[in-house]
Amino acid sequence: MTYSEIRELEKVFVKADKNKAAEALGAYQVKKQGEYTLEDYYALPDDQRYELIDGVLYDMAAPAVTHQEIAFEIAVALRNTGLRM
Repeated sequence: MTYSEIRELEKVFVKADKNKAAEALGAYQVKKQGEYTLEDYYALPDDQRYELIDGVLYDMAAPAVTHQEIAFEIAVALRNTGLRM
């Protein structure tokens, strides 16, 4: 599946994307999502992690502990089957 196909599916199935940074940016919210540039991205505070994709800023918060535990268990299970990552 291509990235553009995923973006089209998001329009249909995703009603409110809580990972978009619109709320978190507050005072920085001058442009609409989809209009941000690389210059806007570099102007963001260094202590906040964002990703810029097709002009949309996404909050890149650290994964939750549960997410990390599940990922670890999957890696252990794959290692026990002899598969290598």
